Amino acid sequence: MSNAGKVFVAVLAALAGAVEPVAEAQPPIRIGASLSQTGVYAAIGPHQLRGYQLCVKHMNEKGGVLGRKLELVQYDDRSDLATAVRLYEKLITQDKVDLVLGPNAGPLTDAVANVTEKHKMPMVAPTAGATSIYRKGRKFIFSMNPLRRSSWKGSSTWPPRRGSRPWP
Repeated sequence: MSNAGKVFVAVLAALAGAVEPVAEAQPPIRIGASLSQTGVYAAIGPHQLRGYQLCVKHMNEKGGVLGRKLELVQYDDRSDLATAVRLYEKLITQDKVDLVLGPNAGPLTDAVANVTEKHKMPMVAPTAGATSIYRKGRKFIFSMNPLRRSSWKGSSTWPPRRGSRPWP
C-alpha cells in the first residue's frame, strides 16, 4: 500500500474514533391497560383491545411518539373489581408502565382510579362516562368522552315543547 493509502486509512481510523458512538435506541413508551376479555363486561373488551393494538401498530410504523416506539402491556381483568385493582398495581409497580388506559367498564375504572391516584399515574379513561368517577377530586384521571350527564344536557328538551324556543 502506498503512503497516501496508509495516510487515508489512518485518517479514516482517526475520524471513526472521534465520532461519538451512535446512541442506543430509547426504550419504548409502555402503556398499560386491563380490558375485560372474559366476564360480564367482555362484550366490548376484545374490540377495544384490537383498537389499542392497531393504534400502537400504526404509531410505531410512523416512528412512534417523540422518537420512541409504543409498547402495550395488557391483561384480562375478568370483569372483576379486585382483579382489576391488583392488575393496575402490577402494571405500575412491577411492569413499570409510563401511563395507563382505563378498563372498559365504569365500575372497574372507578376502582382502579384509586390505584392510579395513589401512584400519581396518569390514566386516560376512554370509556368511563359516569360523572361520579370524576367528582371525587382525583387529579390523574382523564376522560376522552363527554361525561354522561353533560351529554344529556339539552337533549331533555328535544323535541321542543309547544311554545318553547328550540334554540337560545
